Amino acid sequence: MRRPMSTAKTTMHPAAPYQRDRCLTLKQLSVAINSGAMKPADTRRVIVDTTVQPKNVMFPTDAKLIHRARERLVRLAKQMGAGLAP
Repeated sequence: MRRPMSTAKTTMHPAAPYQRDRCLTLKQLSVAINSGAMKPADTRRVIVDTTVQPKNVMFPTDAKLIHRARERLVRLAKQMGAGLAP
């Protein structure tokens, strides 16, 4: 017999993702120590950098690419001495 689906939403404790990450990190460290990749003494002091820097990322559009190509072609034509009509 099928059980009726619950209409109540299950909510996670706010710390649940951090606990999962902590557990995963502990497993990774134990594997590294057991495999000889690191020594237990290496885990006594850990420096974590959580700085996030915004990046000025520009995604090129077709118009921008064509404009850049045109600028470079004009520059090359001037360097080669080719006369360009306005």
